[in-house]
Amino acid sequence: MIIPGISGSFLLLALGAYQGILAAVSSVTGILLKSGAYSGAGEFLSRLALPFLVLAPVAIGVAIGLFCGAALVRFLMKRFPRETYAAILGLIAGSVFVIFPRGESANLPIIAAAIVCFLGGGILSFCFSRQSDPVQRAKA
Repeated sequence: MIIPGISGSFLLLALGAYQGILAAVSSVTGILLKSGAYSGAGEFLSRLALPFLVLAPVAIGVAIGLFCGAALVRFLMKRFPRETYAAILGLIAGSVFVIFPRGESANLPIIAAAIVCFLGGGILSFCFSRQSDPVQRAKA
């Protein structure tokens, strides 16, 4: 969530925990939508206990990760800006292999569209960065 392209969903996918967390969130949603159908507060809370045991550590990890991750990225950007940018670019490029469809769904038109979008995004990013760079505008 701090580094572009590396979201919480991506990390959960990479760790193989995405489906479990999604199931827990779905369970909580279902319990909350049926809150009037339970005989009392005790039954309602007992049904929330298991999803809470799954989601609470994730929420704590997200909070710790945001604070520690932001501090780490800030430190690295001050001390090693080029290396940090290179590492971020590597993480973003490497994340493609986790989220890109494999098997039968990764046919030639999908791969071609992905390459075209990648090149188009790179060109747009390059053009916009040159427009916002005062050194480049002074040379023009």
